[in-house]
Amino acid sequence: MEVIPDQLFDVVVHAATEVFENMLFVSIYPVAGSSPLTGQVIHGRIRYQGPHSATVHLYLPADLALRLAGDFLGEGTPDEELVLDACAEVANMVAGRHLKSLSPDARLYRLAMPQVAVEIDPVTPPQARTFTTGRHLLQLALEVEQ
Repeated sequence: MEVIPDQLFDVVVHAATEVFENMLFVSIYPVAGSSPLTGQVIHGRIRYQGPHSATVHLYLPADLALRLAGDFLGEGTPDEELVLDACAEVANMVAGRHLKSLSPDARLYRLAMPQVAVEIDPVTPPQARTFTTGRHLLQLALEVEQ
């Protein structure tokens, strides 16, 4: 299989849009250009291997991550550990949906465990794209291994 990063990125964007809209009940829309995220950001990432290998990166501002975690977990204000766990699960859901689109009838890929980190003014990969919820900016990137 020839790996074309732009086509793969379109698939992961579609996966992220589906996860946010259908599982998290948040619509996301692409933003022209790229704006750096500032302040406290939760960086979720998950690597997969198979016919090609890549890492999905999801950058959520802390206030959006807190909101998603509260909605996702269905309880009051979650503590930092629960916010990080919820962000790891969101990255896992996006990557899982992405891989299901790439290989709907076979399990050709293996997902690693998601990793999350709290970052201040993160430096995102150059291919990261910015999205908005209408209130918050977030970024998504796919780093394809050569």
